[in-house]
Formats: sequence, structure tokens, C-alpha cells
Amino acid sequence: MSNWVKKLYWQGCALTLGAEALGLPWAARLAVVICAMQMAHALALHRHFLSLPVQVRVAFFLLLVVGNAGPALPWLHALQFAGVNLLLVSENCVLARLLTLLPWNRSVPLSPSLVRAVFMLPPAPGSVAERLGIAPGSVR
Repeated sequence: MSNWVKKLYWQGCALTLGAEALGLPWAARLAVVICAMQMAHALALHRHFLSLPVQVRVAFFLLLVVGNAGPALPWLHALQFAGVNLLLVSENCVLARLLTLLPWNRSVPLSPSLVRAVFMLPPAPGSVAERLGIAPGSVR
């Protein structure tokens, strides 16, 4: 998926989450549709649910659906809105960094120094796990 297509999907999510925060009732449903399209597109390209780009989109989609489940969860969409805008501005995806720490996305044991390294690594193109050499199958 090209970078501009990814940004377009994420901008659509940010705009609809912002519209939802402004009280537009249709915005949350449109955000779900946009995220479902993005998830399907990523899955078609990567062809595996364990691909990190697919995991990020599935997790974002599930958080969006859970946030729509009841009136007690508007903070969840606010958190997603903040995260997607951080991604758009700085190319820093906090959700991807969090998912990198899951056992199937790393080849080294979880430790405080690994968590620090994952979250303190400056934003740059490419997977955090690959840049740190902790991706499954990477040589350290």
C-alpha cells in the first residue's frame, strides 16, 4: 500500500473521529466503514493476520467497534483520535509499537529495557521490530 493511500485512510479515520467528537451521529459509523476498508486492503496486500500492518488495522478497528458499544467509552475514541493524529504528524504509530511487544512479534524476551527501546526509538520508515533486530527471524 503506497504511503499516500495509507495517509488517506488514516486521515479519513481522524476526520470522522473528530466529527464524532463534534456530535455528528453518522461519523462513528463512517469511521468503522473506513477502518474496515483499510483493514481489508491491508489484509489483501499482506495476506496474513500476523503481519504487523494488518495487526495494527485490526486492533484499531476493534477499538473503534468497542468504543461504539456504549456511552461509557467516548475516551477510547478520543485516544484513537490523538493516536492517529500523532501518526499523521510524526509518522510515529504508538499502537504499532505496543503490538511489537506481543510475543509473536518479537524474538527476544520482554524486559524493561526492550519496552524502553521500543518506545524511545525515533520515528523512521520501517518496522520498529526490524530496526531493533527483534523481529521473528531477524538475526541479532
